[in-house]
Amino acid sequence: MCPAGFGAVVDGNNQTSCEACQEGKYRLAAGTGQCIDCPPHSWSAGGNSSCHSCFRCFPGKFSREHASTTCSSCPAGTFSTGSASACTACNAGKFSTGDTDRCFSCAAGTYSEVVGTSVCSHCPAGTYSEALGVSNSSSCYMCSPGSFSLAGSTSCSLCGAGTFAEQQGTSSCHACDEGTYLATGYTLINGICSPCPPGTYKDFNGTGACLLCPYAKFSNESGLSSMQSCQSCPFGSVSEEGSTTVEQCRCDRGYENLNGTCSACKKGYSKREVNDTLCTPCEAGSYGPQEAMQECLLCPNHTYSGVVG
Repeated sequence: MCPAGFGAVVDGNNQTSCEACQEGKYRLAAGTGQCIDCPPHSWSAGGNSSCHSCFRCFPGKFSREHASTTCSSCPAGTFSTGSASACTACNAGKFSTGDTDRCFSCAAGTYSEVVGTSVCSHCPAGTYSEALGVSNSSSCYMCSPGSFSLAGSTSCSLCGAGTFAEQQGTSSCHACDEGTYLATGYTLINGICSPCPPGTYKDFNGTGACLLCPYAKFSNESGLSSMQSCQSCPFGSVSEEGSTTVEQCRCDRGYENLNGTCSACKKGYSKREVNDTLCTPCEAGSYGPQEAMQECLLCPNHTYSGVVG
């Protein structure tokens, strides 16, 4: 009689012996019978008197061995949907971090060219990608001249004022030299930045527009690199900011145009506007005690002036 977990085996000499039940078989009680198969969805490790119920592996897990007591997590770059004996590698353009039931598309600005990856690669600096699930680096498109991008970008950015990018696919913009400028998004013109136009200057490299020549100054030249390069209006005259010719200089308040020259108003005269008109005499009851008066003064109390000028 064989004990539980063992079955009777008859050899060629018609002799009976007991052998442990093989994996997947069992014998419940002692006796002379043979081992029998475990029911469906159950297992035994061999030499057992009973079988154990089998459980399906959860999604993200797998078991490739017979009679396994646990399920293993799918490694990064793979997935399973459940009851799996092996995990499936993620396709190009997708990734997983492991222990998951699906793969995820590479985000915009990234790509994956290999199967079974756990991380997507950034589009190189100077390129961009707006799409999800990109599977090759050739789908990262180069930035146009006048724009740039950092690694992993979903779009290109225009070069700022005062900078340029002459080539396509650049990762940074270059600063214009002093005295030159570049409007936002423009590339080089024949290999150089545009000079600042007349009436302006720029005394620094990089981002920034040209600056206006200040009040009472002008410039009829291009490409000035300092404010001191702007010319002063002739004596007694002023101009608006950004003036480009000496003709834009007008006689200041207190000065009049005499034969094309701005001269100070004489005593007893004044001029309150910036223009090329003549000074006017002070009205009765007022006086001009000095030259270049912008306004005449009222006579003090208990005094008077009955004479114009």
